[in-house]
Amino acid sequence: MLLTLPSELVVGIVHALDGDVKALRNVALTSRVLLPIAREVLFEVVNLRALNRTCIQPYFSAIKELRIVGTIQGMACALSKPPTSLILYPQAFIKLKALRLIDAGQLFYMRIPLSFLTAVTRLTALTELTLSGATFVHLGHVQSLICYLDRLSRLSLRNIEFCQDTITISTYTPLPVRIAPVAAVRPSLSHLSIAPLNSTTASAQVAQWLGSGPSRDSLTTLVLPHLSQAPYVVLNCFGPSVEHLCMPLRELDTSAYDGYLDGYTNLRTLTVFMEAYNTSQGSWYLLPPFLERGIPAAEQLHTITIDVRIGYPMSLSSAIDWTALDRLNDVLDDVKFKALQRVVVIMQWREALGWKPDWTEREAVARSVRARLYSLDGEGKLEARLQTVEEFYDTIPGSV
Repeated sequence: MLLTLPSELVVGIVHALDGDVKALRNVALTSRVLLPIAREVLFEVVNLRALNRTCIQPYFSAIKELRIVGTIQGMACALSKPPTSLILYPQAFIKLKALRLIDAGQLFYMRIPLSFLTAVTRLTALTELTLSGATFVHLGHVQSLICYLDRLSRLSLRNIEFCQDTITISTYTPLPVRIAPVAAVRPSLSHLSIAPLNSTTASAQVAQWLGSGPSRDSLTTLVLPHLSQAPYVVLNCFGPSVEHLCMPLRELDTSAYDGYLDGYTNLRTLTVFMEAYNTSQGSWYLLPPFLERGIPAAEQLHTITIDVRIGYPMSLSSAIDWTALDRLNDVLDDVKFKALQRVVVIMQWREALGWKPDWTEREAVARSVRARLYSLDGEGKLEARLQTVEEFYDTIPGSV
């Protein structure tokens, strides 16, 4: 039956299974017609160590995302084994658009093989960099790494720090060749995801550097993940060009009223990350006044998402402040939100919890959400979702 469909529909169906390795394997074993299509999807995301397997080499041209997980010593080890494919044949990776360096380790930039950096500059399709768990000597090294990718348009940073151990730093001879002329080549990003912990972290300094360059005018999507503890240090670096903003609202987060969003006059979508009510009651108290008074040009917003994260098994009804939803119903019924087309309330938890709330309870909570936000529900603008996810979308895939 599937094989009687037009080829473009078959390709679309198989691509919809992206990330489900077991299902893709089953599709590959179904018929010779589906095998090449399934292979294309199976090899879109690979780990660096897989490149040295002979069986993978015919599919280099299908790879869209390369993940390098672990310390730089592990990367150097993988690159030292034949055929060191990425270094010798960068021209073979014609679709490689995303490079993810996960849990990269201490003094990452000082230890990365120069041959790898050289190969990366030859990847003409590479436009996305993810970097987590890396320690640098100073800001110049972070800037240089970013500037090596002169086509970069999407950047994600997590747990980026500067090394404070001078003894460790002194054991490495500085490599001037690694410092690029950063002022001339800093990127024009369209998407930035960054999680500052406080105003002095490396991530905050990188945001300030990016915000003083072309990205201040080119950035359209800014994601401050759920775990960000000091979102204001990044919010202050950008503004009018941002159309899509995701940010946490934390308990007694006075920055919500400090004018950091005053420059965000072109917002079209806003996602607010929330803790469950019985985990953080203060943030729910802030939610209605934040949306009422903290959003400039609210009349341009067409989508608001309230993303509630549940970190441990609990009664689902206790994860929401129902009084806050009553107030929210009145706030969003104001004329300044007349352009609002969609409000999404999501309650989600990770599969790793091993917790499966009863469907009856889920439906009851969804009905209660619709009842409290009755104005939106009556206009067909409300969506209530309760779901289990493998990973939250604002986290780094494969990171610890």
